Amino acid sequence: MQKLSSNSYVRVLENWVEGAAKYFYTPADSSEIMCYGTGESHHWAVQTNMNAFAAFAVLATSPDLDESAIDMSRSKLLDVSLKMLRYSLRTHHCGERFCSNNRQWGHSWISVLALERMMHGFDAVEEFLDEADKLAMRRILESESNNILDHYEIVAGIEYSINKPESNIWNGAMLLRTTAYYPDTPRKDEYLQKATAFFINGISIPSDNATTKIINGKMIKEWHIGPNFTKNLSLNHHDYMNVGYMVICLSNIAMLHFSLKTRGIAPPDEVYFHAQELWEAIKQFIFSDGRLLRIGGDTRARYCYCQDYAVPMWLFVMDKYGDEDALQYEAGWLQQVTRETAVNADGSFLSTRLAAMAQVNPFYYTRLEGDRAVTMSYGAYWRRLYESLPQQISSNFKEAKVLWQDEFHGATLARDTNQIASWVWKAGQRPTGLCVPPNRSDMAEWQHNLSGELVTSNIAVPSIISDGHDIFAGGFVNYGCLHWTERSPLGEGETEDVFAQHGIVFAALPDNKTVICLQYAETSRRIYLPYIKGLGLKMPNDLFNNFKRKYVSAGGTVELAGCPDKEEIIKLKSSWLNIDDCLAVFTIYGDEQLTIYRPAERQINIKDKPTLTSLYADEICSVFKADKNIEPSNKIVIDTAVMLMTGIDAVASKKISEQQCWQIIAMGAEIRAVSGRDANGQEYLLIANFTQATKRVDLTLFSATHQLVSLTSPEKPIQDNELSIEPFTAHLLKIM
Repeated sequence: MQKLSSNSYVRVLENWVEGAAKYFYTPADSSEIMCYGTGESHHWAVQTNMNAFAAFAVLATSPDLDESAIDMSRSKLLDVSLKMLRYSLRTHHCGERFCSNNRQWGHSWISVLALERMMHGFDAVEEFLDEADKLAMRRILESESNNILDHYEIVAGIEYSINKPESNIWNGAMLLRTTAYYPDTPRKDEYLQKATAFFINGISIPSDNATTKIINGKMIKEWHIGPNFTKNLSLNHHDYMNVGYMVICLSNIAMLHFSLKTRGIAPPDEVYFHAQELWEAIKQFIFSDGRLLRIGGDTRARYCYCQDYAVPMWLFVMDKYGDEDALQYEAGWLQQVTRETAVNADGSFLSTRLAAMAQVNPFYYTRLEGDRAVTMSYGAYWRRLYESLPQQISSNFKEAKVLWQDEFHGATLARDTNQIASWVWKAGQRPTGLCVPPNRSDMAEWQHNLSGELVTSNIAVPSIISDGHDIFAGGFVNYGCLHWTERSPLGEGETEDVFAQHGIVFAALPDNKTVICLQYAETSRRIYLPYIKGLGLKMPNDLFNNFKRKYVSAGGTVELAGCPDKEEIIKLKSSWLNIDDCLAVFTIYGDEQLTIYRPAERQINIKDKPTLTSLYADEICSVFKADKNIEPSNKIVIDTAVMLMTGIDAVASKKISEQQCWQIIAMGAEIRAVSGRDANGQEYLLIANFTQATKRVDLTLFSATHQLVSLTSPEKPIQDNELSIEPFTAHLLKIM
């Protein structure tokens, strides 16, 4: 891999110039201003233009620019960037013009974010601005800072309604930035005081309410309003475990960090409050190639937005904390960006994968293009200014080894050199699991992944009724129950009643190769279910794996390309399946054969917006029905157990299937038990209770000839050959 430098990013931005031009807008009454995107006053449209401005500004001033590679000269690039900046300056509440929707922007909850993300672009072209431009920028920064000071109440809390870590940080950053850019600003002292409060209540944790360390004249506990993060720095943003917004928090600190560094100003300590601890937490959730390991899923477009803003975070932690592992992530992600850009013939970043989105919603599409562009410009600009940033990947980089849990989100993660296994109940499209080799981020998707799915004619919504988990050396067992409800049914007078109850057990065994998943779903009323999917392993099959997956089963070998343009249902006539010689699926009980369901078009979407898709995935199902029939009440629609193994090829998968190393043990109605061996030959017994009553299970079959050791409840020894199992829980026993 080549060394990373400013030039690495400049090459990517040069390619984007052509793709960006088709979304330029110049008002009919002025040739002095222009914008990128729709030009509206709505917050994302405002940010879209500012992001594009910053990208063009950095490119226009780059000494590495190759003018022969683009259709614009350096002077033209500079002219375009200044016109985009002036569009934003003049359409603010402080300006004299209106946006394309005849409104002005500013003083919203998010307008400061747009400014924060583009200020390095302002720094890059400041010498080319006239006094009117500079005065307009000062008016805007002071106006937004005064609005924050007078009208923005600081709130903080783990619950989503008051969870404001990232906005607290960017508001605090704006107040500090204004004092740094304009030291004579009249309300400087007020800005500094409230900035401290914002930062202390940005990356805030429960123990801060007892911390007596003094910052800016007061103890931390006196500044503290509430915890935005759990005690282990997990974030419940947008009402799910949101790794992406953990990244966003550090990205905003990065923007202020480098801006102040450029001006020779040392930030106060509160800017970095808990930043290093948050980084150490985030490192657990990054693949070695830079893709975020979003174990709680993602409600936005895949490989976009929060993923993009990891770039400023990585540059920041290298500069501030000297963590050179971040260079491995940065280089890997830049390779993925370059790969996707090469697929597009028009110079854009995302036009092939997001073609449908670009047609139905250019507002959102250009927002995502702008995010990619501005984050590339951080690398181009900061690496230009600070050659001290590491460029050569360290040979000491090692894959993370993690055993992690979070009670608030019902989350567990076991990560080792052989496997990444996770389960999260309070996920974006909840619940969701993952089982992949650690070096195959292209196999990771979280939209109802490994949880099964009941599809109605409208939007079927699962709600968590109960969850619990146990962790032990090398693994975990996660279990719980959800109810399915159809949101906003189509018929007049239809109600949003619960239509099914669904129990799930997900066990990652200590061999770091094997996962066992049990699912049991039963209807609670008569319901039309066009599709029923047991297991539901979403296997991305898009440009990041070159649109090709190899599937080997008892029925033979097939290579399938993503985005087939027509629906396909492939019955494999096989109880096992190997994917790309590194991940295998085996049925233990349920249907006798696995099914690959292939929708006609990309189906991985922005949550609750099925037309805004961003990725294609094949769906591997252990139970699959597409009868489009009405199911009666009290019908068992999913009853299945599956074993997944990482790091094995097709030959080994066939051999394991012939050994039938896992089997179901009869335990009575709604009690499911499976026993078998892991990759090391260790035997286990996994028992699940899918009833609403506590059950006592007779273990004589095993305990008469073997010693049973509970991994999930070691403090409760088995007595009288019986085990008590509470509703919708599970026990994992080692057979000695």
